[in-house]
Amino acid sequence: MAGYGDTPDAGAGAAQERVENLVYAAQLQLAGPVLSYCRDCGGEIDPRRVAAARDGKRACQYCIACQGNHDRAPFIRMLTHIL
Repeated sequence: MAGYGDTPDAGAGAAQERVENLVYAAQLQLAGPVLSYCRDCGGEIDPRRVAAARDGKRACQYCIACQGNHDRAPFIRMLTHIL
């Protein structure tokens, strides 16, 4: 491959890096946005939580307190239908 070094291995390494970058970009799009301020209360999201979400390629849209409310919401709706 012209432009990727003198050896076929250099070209394969560049192609592999490109594929990994594309996969990473796709994972970020699927996970959703990583925000610095909570969508519900507007409070600042702990920077450690934001960093962990980015490293783990997950969405982070709520502070800890609001995330807990969102996590419980499906169970509350389910219990409402049962009772």
